[in-house]
Amino acid sequence: MKVLGVVTKTHDSGIALVEDGVPELIFEEERFNRVKKTKNFPSRVSRRPAPTSTSSIADVDVITTPWDVRQLRRTALRLLTRRFP
Repeated sequence: MKVLGVVTKTHDSGIALVEDGVPELIFEEERFNRVKKTKNFPSRVSRRPAPTSTSSIADVDVITTPWDVRQLRRTALRLLTRRFP
């Protein structure tokens, strides 16, 4: 099983690919945009081809990202209240 993890809005934004519990690659956005502790979405990382991998996004079984419960509640509430007059 291949899992692609995407982390953003933390001081370690980046991506990681894990295959059967073993890390295959890990890239942090700050290494590519040269901004220390960047919280930006890892867009520059995702454009880079993996150096030794022949995998494509079609080979990934799961894409995951951490989430903040408070932010999730605010987003859900905002989406629900948008429908009311």
